[in-house]
Amino acid sequence: MTLLMGMLWVKLKRIIFFWHGNHSGERGGIHMSCPYFEEGKRNLCGAFQGLFHPSIYEEQRFCRGEFQECGIYQKYRQTDSKVSREQYLNEIYQGQFQQS
Repeated sequence: MTLLMGMLWVKLKRIIFFWHGNHSGERGGIHMSCPYFEEGKRNLCGAFQGLFHPSIYEEQRFCRGEFQECGIYQKYRQTDSKVSREQYLNEIYQGQFQQS
C-alpha cells in the first residue's frame, strides 16, 4: 500500500510540475516536448540509432523546450533516418562547441 501511495504521489507531482510549467507566465505560454523524446524510467531520444540518454542540460533545453534547435532533431529531419553515434560525435557534438 505504501509503494502504491508513493507511485501515485510521484505521478501527481509530475502532473502539477507539467501544468505549472506550461501555464506559468515566465515561460511565455505552452511549450511542447520534442516528438522524439521518450520519457520513462530512462529518458531516451527516439531520433537516435541505439540508446541515447540526453544530459540534464539537453533534456531541459531541447527535449522539453526548443527542440527545433536540437542538433539530433535537425539531422534526423534532414536525412529522414536515425542519427548514428558517429554522426553525433563528429558533426553535432563538435558543432555545439564551435558555436559557443
